[in-house]
Amino acid sequence: MVAERLSSRISSRPPTVISVNSRVDYFLTQNVKGKLYRSCGNCSKSYTRSVVIDNVCLKNGGEAAGINSNFGDTATLTNIKTSGKPTSANVCCTYKGVASGSEPSKIGCGDSFSACNYKASSVGSC
Repeated sequence: MVAERLSSRISSRPPTVISVNSRVDYFLTQNVKGKLYRSCGNCSKSYTRSVVIDNVCLKNGGEAAGINSNFGDTATLTNIKTSGKPTSANVCCTYKGVASGSEPSKIGCGDSFSACNYKASSVGSC
């Protein structure tokens, strides 16, 4: 597994900030309408990806993580804070990964999906 440790601040509108097997620590995003992390859902070679996201503040943005549960992807989120957008219920969303050339469909969001390892009740404010 490739692991990268990233510590930074993103204040822009890319669709996805990070798309690798990762550990994301001490990160602040502002006005990112897409996802902080997205595992590839339509790459030519699909394999299991995992991410650990810790000490992240999401201000006025989209999902913290988008993963493909049918590929065995997982996301572990700890010390997550939002400004209310995204909500605690949708900081982690699962998708159905597909073959190259088409777009993955969203299955759902929240801590009720086993691939999203976090508790919505533990998401704080930033």
